[in-house]
Amino acid sequence: MAAATPTDVWCQIHSFLTSQAIMSAHKLGVFDYLEGKDGLCITDVSTALGSHVHATKQLLDFMVCLGYLGTKKEATDASIASSEDGDLYFNTEITSKYLTTNSPLTLLPILTRTRDLSYSTATDLLSVVTKGADFFDTNIKGKDHWAKTVDANTETGFLCSMKSYCQVWQIPAVLNSFDLSPFTSVCDLGGGTGDVAYAVAEKYPHMQVTMFDLPHIVELAERKGSDSIPSNVSLKGGDFFTDDLPQVDLYILSNIIHDWPDHKADTILSNVYKAVNPDGAILVVELFLDKGDEPGNIHGHMLNMLMLYKVFGRQLSGKHMSDLLTKHGFVDIQIKKNPHSMANCLLAKKLDKTD
Repeated sequence: MAAATPTDVWCQIHSFLTSQAIMSAHKLGVFDYLEGKDGLCITDVSTALGSHVHATKQLLDFMVCLGYLGTKKEATDASIASSEDGDLYFNTEITSKYLTTNSPLTLLPILTRTRDLSYSTATDLLSVVTKGADFFDTNIKGKDHWAKTVDANTETGFLCSMKSYCQVWQIPAVLNSFDLSPFTSVCDLGGGTGDVAYAVAEKYPHMQVTMFDLPHIVELAERKGSDSIPSNVSLKGGDFFTDDLPQVDLYILSNIIHDWPDHKADTILSNVYKAVNPDGAILVVELFLDKGDEPGNIHGHMLNMLMLYKVFGRQLSGKHMSDLLTKHGFVDIQIKKNPHSMANCLLAKKLDKTD
């Protein structure tokens, strides 16, 4: 990896402008307005969106630089086509897929939650780093999205952002990393929106799938998914720290362990091990931050920092995760890395100790 230049340092200092510009373009309605259109001039865009024409052009040109918009020249007028004013703006493929409201793979809920919550709370990062868990427990934990008293808008925003993560990263990783067909019963632990459970149930119709989460999360999932819950899926409310877990062949833990320190992870994994049937398994779906991936794994390190100031969590290495599972009796550990993804998979077995 080439050494950073002073210009690279300048760009990183001002990198907040990238997220702010994408947020502004979304809030303004740029991506949704351009979707399905062959190309529009800046005057048409700014008029339709009620924005300042020259400022809008600067914003859209930045989106072109980032690869979220494309431009082409208007061919009807040679004098205009030869100037910058003749640019016609259109969505690129990645924008249509991930930054428009109606796309099934939209990442806009993540963008909205970042704008409304994560961006402001990032100012706590220095205090979290200097004071550690004491500062987090005193000043941030009150905003905890696990709490039952969290307001409905925050809770819904969190689940919608998790749905985006599931659709784009978790579900493809779960369905494509390992053959899960030998298992007949599955529990998606802390399954949130239920999307992972629904996808597994659809691919493996012989399975009985349980989505387990806090009761108020299950209630919300039932309300939002009442028309789309597969017949081989059941939703069960409870606390995976204190309540009995379903006895099943396979447990799926998708972005669960990275929320908790090791002593809490130990409790979760101990409870899971007891609940897994003999010869069953656990499937851990997380982004493993391994030393061998550096440098260049910028998305892994960004997620690691996000977990730090949001829940005082962290991204584990594959070895750290393997060691935790081994400590609790799991064996035959396999790890599947998915390049350019936010989700890797680890499959580990529970042997029948009666043999």
